[in-house]
Amino acid sequence: QPEYIQVIVITSGDTTIHSKSETINVESSRFQTLELYSYQGNNGRGGCLNFGARFARGAIMTFLHSDTLLPEDWDRLILEALSSKNQEKPVTTLCAFAMGIDMTPFDRDKTLLYPWGLWGADHVLGYLRCTVSRLPYGDSVLSMPAYIFDYLGGYPEQPLMEDFDLVQLVRRRALHLPEQIRILDRRIACSPRRWQHYGVPYVIMANAYCIYRYKVLKTPAEDVFDVYYHSNSSATTKA
Repeated sequence: QPEYIQVIVITSGDTTIHSKSETINVESSRFQTLELYSYQGNNGRGGCLNFGARFARGAIMTFLHSDTLLPEDWDRLILEALSSKNQEKPVTTLCAFAMGIDMTPFDRDKTLLYPWGLWGADHVLGYLRCTVSRLPYGDSVLSMPAYIFDYLGGYPEQPLMEDFDLVQLVRRRALHLPEQIRILDRRIACSPRRWQHYGVPYVIMANAYCIYRYKVLKTPAEDVFDVYYHSNSSATTKA
């Protein structure tokens, strides 16, 4: 039901929209509204997401990364998950899709450019993290009622791990209240470019290392960002 959906597109960092092919034609959109804003802050992805949330008017917020494809009926699945009226079950305060990597051929020669082990990372690790551990990341498309998002104060204003912190806050609420995180039975398709560039073993170890430094060693998110992107903190506007 796109006529009930407000779409907010946020560009950030060095992302620019300058050609006719990249211009959004609002009049031809099937959605209720299709709005484009440019984030000029320097608080990284967390700040960018919060900036976009300021313009949201709906009762449910869904945060979609630009390199992730949604499954069919995504809006119906989210609405059903967050609108459950069955008081005998815990209330769902955050839902996400199962992790998935886009494994369709993408070069002109239809050559599969997937590194060794990508299928296992996609199906096994994604299942363990999302479905078993209930620890979805932002690339699984986090959705929650607007009042929950506002109560939690939105995302932390930091360049990385903002999704990790937000999910942890929801998990802590669920320890004291009849609430839950729900993983939907559909998979998203996230870009495989990082896996292709660095290889599966490196990406798995790098992700685990960043979480260890952030959660256990209490390393600032800006330093974890530098490790993850092989950069310096001057690039914290990356979104």
